[in-house]
Amino acid sequence: QLLKSCGLDNVRVRATLNSGNFRYLADSVEDFLKEDPDISVLFAPDYFDQDWSDEKLAELQEILASFADKDLRNISILEKDYHENCTCKGGISNFHIYVNGLLYPCSFVVNEKQFCIGDIWNGLNRKKIKVLQKNYVEPMPECDGCDNAKYCLSYKCRYLNWSLISELNKPVPIICQFEN
Repeated sequence: QLLKSCGLDNVRVRATLNSGNFRYLADSVEDFLKEDPDISVLFAPDYFDQDWSDEKLAELQEILASFADKDLRNISILEKDYHENCTCKGGISNFHIYVNGLLYPCSFVVNEKQFCIGDIWNGLNRKKIKVLQKNYVEPMPECDGCDNAKYCLSYKCRYLNWSLISELNKPVPIICQFEN
């Protein structure tokens, strides 16, 4: 309400959803809608949370299914439009500078030697960037036939895959479970 009183009408809330707080999702949505029925809320899953289980994911699915009969057009778990129109710009227009001056294409691979693309003194290694970018055209056979592949975070963010399972061109099971 304070942001809106300052003239910022297009306010969006982003809340992290993890294995410890997902049971409060319905209450959170209700609280947000009481505060402002037009508010936009994105619940972003914490894929690094090691405590997700099949049981917890099934419980989350039941909670989400309970939303089906409600008009929750501004509440989402996944931003399909964002992911569908998004391509990785790591090493092209996005760079991450580590405290020691080394440059990386993505925060998910900072301090991983094989992903270092230069430093602040000598600039970028364009050849290495081109080699790394080839990963984004590598097929992921596990994703063939998946309706969600065009906007799936695991398909679009290969560095996230690396940070979670040490594989660039394999989908991360927890991300597949969430997106499906």
